[in-house]
Amino acid sequence: MADDSAEVFEQIRQMHATLDEATYYELLEVSTDADTNAINSAFRKMAKKWHVDRYSKYDLGDEKEKLQAIFSKLNEAQRTLVNAEQRAEYDDVLENGEDDGTDVVALLEADNLYLRGKKTLSRGGYKGAYEMFREANELNPDDIDIRCHLIYAEYLLIAKDDTGTPLDRSRAEEILKELDDVNEEIKKRESDWLHVFVGVVQLGLGRNNRAKSHFSEALMYNPKNKEAQRHKRLLEMRKERGEAKGFFGKLLEKLGVSS
Repeated sequence: MADDSAEVFEQIRQMHATLDEATYYELLEVSTDADTNAINSAFRKMAKKWHVDRYSKYDLGDEKEKLQAIFSKLNEAQRTLVNAEQRAEYDDVLENGEDDGTDVVALLEADNLYLRGKKTLSRGGYKGAYEMFREANELNPDDIDIRCHLIYAEYLLIAKDDTGTPLDRSRAEEILKELDDVNEEIKKRESDWLHVFVGVVQLGLGRNNRAKSHFSEALMYNPKNKEAQRHKRLLEMRKERGEAKGFFGKLLEKLGVSS
C-alpha cells in the first residue's frame, strides 16, 4: 500500500461526503453561467482526478465504492448541464426550490436513462437497453412509458426458437397482458410504439392477425413508424406466399401431380 494512502483516502471520503449537498456546478467547479465547452472541459479534468484507475496502486477496500459514486455523480452532473432542457429544469429547482417533495434530479436522470435506452434498443442492444430502463424505472416508477419499454426489452431478451417463438411462453403471455393493460390505460394518447410492442409479442406467440391489427393501428397514429411498416410488410408477404403455395398445391392435385 502506498505511504500516502491515509491522506488519499481522506480526500476520497471528503469528496464523497459532499455529493448530496453540492450542486452540479460545485461538483464540476464551474460557474452557473459556464457554457458547454467549459462544462465538458471541467468534467474531463474532474473525471481524470476521480476515476478509480488513477488509484490502482492503492488497496482501496470500501473506498472503491465511494470513488465509483463520485465518478457516477460527476457523469450525472455533466449530462444534465450540457442538455439545455434538463439544465433549465435543474436551474429552476436551484433558484425556486422544491415544494412538493419531488426529487427532480432523480427524474432528470431517469429521463436521460430512458432516452439512452431507446437509442440502444433501436440499435439492437436489448441487454443494455433493459438495464437502462430498469434503472430509470427505479428512479421514476410512476412513468408508464419507462415501464412499458422495460417490459418490452425483457420480452426481447427471452430466448426464442428458430421460428421466433419465445421459449418461456408463460412469461411472454404475462408481458402481453401487462402491455395490453397499459394500452387500455393510455388509449387516448395514441401511442404508436406501444401498438408495435404489443404486435411484436402477439407475433411471437403466433397470433398473426392480431399482430397485424396492432401494426396497422400504429401506422394510423404514425404512418412513418418504420417498425410497424416492416412487420406489416413481412406479414403480408408471408400471407401471399402461403396463398400462392396453396393455389399451386390445388392446381397440382387437379393435374394429378404429386407435390
